[in-house]
Amino acid sequence: MKLDNIEVSAVIVPPGRREPNMARVREIAESIRRVGLLQPIVVREQAHGYKLIAGRHRLAAVTLLEEPFIDAFLFKGDDIGQRLAEITENLHRADLTALERDEQLAEWIRLTEAQQVQSFQSETIESKRVDGKGHRQEGGVNAAARDLGVSKADAHRAMKVSTLSESAKQAARDVGLDNNRTALLKAAAVPVDRQAEAIRQEAEARKKDNKARNEIIRDDHTEEFAEWLYQHGGQELPSLISWLEVCKPKEVIEALRRISRGAAA
Repeated sequence: MKLDNIEVSAVIVPPGRREPNMARVREIAESIRRVGLLQPIVVREQAHGYKLIAGRHRLAAVTLLEEPFIDAFLFKGDDIGQRLAEITENLHRADLTALERDEQLAEWIRLTEAQQVQSFQSETIESKRVDGKGHRQEGGVNAAARDLGVSKADAHRAMKVSTLSESAKQAARDVGLDNNRTALLKAAAVPVDRQAEAIRQEAEARKKDNKARNEIIRDDHTEEFAEWLYQHGGQELPSLISWLEVCKPKEVIEALRRISRGAAA
């Protein structure tokens, strides 16, 4: 890929892309302000402007800084190569659910296999002409292990999750199990026409289990938790008590999960 410096206003973000996370955009903008853009975006030149392939947050950060130009790699590959580059970029995002990640990884594997068919067809014909033998294709799972750094077992599990019916995938999103790979794999193991119902049943069973567990925690550990807060609250304890009276625990839990995912990324 060729490196160039292009106008920010000429970069076109394809429809359907997620809106960037503005907290992440501000972090990148601050980094660019201090040390510059270390990783150029990737674009594909078209009749009018450049189509963005990778670097949505970097582009948004440069736009936030009101910079007129941005470093970009000009992608010269075909449509399959372009989509592979997009997926590779997406797989490095921390905010993908387990379902989204597996769908992306499975698509990468299938496209890689399609690309291999295209590239090996002529080579195989020529090889058979010479020695009567053909080249054996590597396979998308092996390529994923090599190029994406995922294990073969992980790639196989992603392929299995990706076979879920669309109704099952939507059911997983509706009941909050789209980020639970164990539940997704469990549903993928049943007949297609029963997968959506299997997801809903799993969610209901987990809800009952959580309710029972929470009741045990409340019964057995409320005093211990209050003691822990007392010991760690210090001078802030009155404010903490006031905050606990008005806070929304579910929102706090979700915020903590987001922070944990970001720290682990």
